[in-house]
Amino acid sequence: ADSLALLYDAPSLLSRTARAALDAIDELALADPAQYPPANGAQYPDSTFGTQMKEVAQLIKAGLGLRVACVDIGGWDHHENINNNLPPLLGELAATLAAFDADLGSTMANVSVVSMTEFGRRAAQNASNGTDHGAASAMFVLGGGVAGGRVVADWPGLAESRLFNGDLDVTTDYRQVLSELIEDRLGGADLARVFPGFVPAARTGLFLPRA
Repeated sequence: ADSLALLYDAPSLLSRTARAALDAIDELALADPAQYPPANGAQYPDSTFGTQMKEVAQLIKAGLGLRVACVDIGGWDHHENINNNLPPLLGELAATLAAFDADLGSTMANVSVVSMTEFGRRAAQNASNGTDHGAASAMFVLGGGVAGGRVVADWPGLAESRLFNGDLDVTTDYRQVLSELIEDRLGGADLARVFPGFVPAARTGLFLPRA
């Protein structure tokens, strides 16, 4: 850590950013994730994703100024045996998000969770009882600032004539959802810099303006 600090000792934009990152590492170490007891009886799955989300909850409650966190859960590229591979993944995702919600308690009113994927799956099963890379997928949103309890979609259907090269067609740009999250929950931003070239469509109304 000391050697890294010396590399960024000059007054420059890169140096300021690097120093901020190194300072954040020190703050995270002081939070001591290994000694963190989840609240409200929350029980995170004993998995990498469960542990990472537990640490995110700890950082939020520690008041370190965390605004955005990104956590990955892998294993969704199920080209074969989808009936065996998908249910455990869905169970882990659901159990972890339920634990995260319980752990944060009333603090969840100021937290928004978006679950998304970088690619969808084919509409039809392949010869290996799995699905190959496709186009559209689903996003899930959770939190006190979410106008939830519903499905927001322009559902095209699964008729062959409605598919896009054999895939479920994309009808909602993921940037539409994230841009509304940024505007409504993070206090606004220059969306042209966040998503260059993106032209917003009709709002989904998924998020409530932050008080």
